[in-house]
Amino acid sequence: MYPLQQLLSVFVATVLIANICGTPVSSCLLGACFGTFIYQLITKFRSPIFISSCGATVSAVCGALALNSAGNNYLMVFCGGLIILAVYGIFALVVKFTGVK
Repeated sequence: MYPLQQLLSVFVATVLIANICGTPVSSCLLGACFGTFIYQLITKFRSPIFISSCGATVSAVCGALALNSAGNNYLMVFCGGLIILAVYGIFALVVKFTGVK
């Protein structure tokens, strides 16, 4: 029963965050699918989890969408996503090599 509960709550969170940011729900669900698939490949399918949109990035996404300089706001969101990916990647490498103790 827990996997179904997790799937439903993550689905609702993904739709909610898409609506808050004003982005298409379909693109958020597609991103969640790709994120989940990549996570499953990295963990070799040992961790049954569904990756969703992150509520911590809502303000960054809304801020990037509010920029009207280039006219292509999704490019700004993509660049912000790459920055978030780099920061999370650096922290992941630090934890991997130094341990959690």
